Amino acid sequence: MSSVKQITCQQPCPRCSALDERLAVERVARLFHYFYEMFAPFEGWETREETRKAWDDLPGANRLLMLRTVAAVIDEIKRGV
Repeated sequence: MSSVKQITCQQPCPRCSALDERLAVERVARLFHYFYEMFAPFEGWETREETRKAWDDLPGANRLLMLRTVAAVIDEIKRGV
């Protein structure tokens, strides 16, 4: 997995907060995909061959779906749902 260098401002600002949130969403989606693919065989689940690859090699539609899903989950957690 690749690491993302995070740059932060000295003072909180909406622009940095938005960037931090986007980076967090992508990191969670990448980690979810990685661990899902790793654990699936132990649960007797065979994932689809076209998605059984590194995050950067996934079809764009799959990455986008995971990013949207993670963003929605984070929004729900923030709202206390």
